[in-house]
Amino acid sequence: MAHLGLDSEILQDEKADYYGFEEQCYELTEAGLELVGTILNEEWPNWRRSSPPPTARVFGSIAEYFENGVGAVCPGIVFERDSELVTRVAEKISAGVLTPEDVESLRILPKRSFKEGQKKLVTHVKSERNQTLVREAKRQFKNQYGRLFCKACDFEFLTRYGERGRDFIEAHHSKPISTLSGPVPTTINDLEMVCSNCHRMLHRRPWISVQELRDRLQE
Repeated sequence: MAHLGLDSEILQDEKADYYGFEEQCYELTEAGLELVGTILNEEWPNWRRSSPPPTARVFGSIAEYFENGVGAVCPGIVFERDSELVTRVAEKISAGVLTPEDVESLRILPKRSFKEGQKKLVTHVKSERNQTLVREAKRQFKNQYGRLFCKACDFEFLTRYGERGRDFIEAHHSKPISTLSGPVPTTINDLEMVCSNCHRMLHRRPWISVQELRDRLQE
């Protein structure tokens, strides 16, 4: 159902403390419960009377988890069986369960919404930029040309945005900082002034030089 654009109708994001810290989980909505109940009642009419109810198995340690075979290598027969099952299901779906028009109408349900703004702690290693070097490169560029503009497309923030764009430009490292193995000597000649759009295009792989980007724009 989620693939048909009904994820927010069936499931809703929640937070739960399972292991001593809060993490993401999913909870069935009222519609989701009704859907699951309907399917279970039709396919497995005795599911409510099954005994004992299914429970999660408890392992005393990581070693026990693997020694009991749970973490062992999955035999190829399992993949073959699942592959056949997926193929049969795909054929059944492609037979015309829903028309493209049906799918599109489901995608534009007025109640459909997306959650954003969730806070999370992210830890990563970041290559540090030398802000003193960046400021000096911008100062010398302005002294040389009398203004700050993009060396790739000639865009000037002051001209386009007025006072809000005065003295604004981005400094592009000819050799991306992320590729450096550690602190290396860098001079203002290693930096080029570009606008935000061109800066993003320069950092798309495969990386190209400012001159290459300028040549493509002129073409």
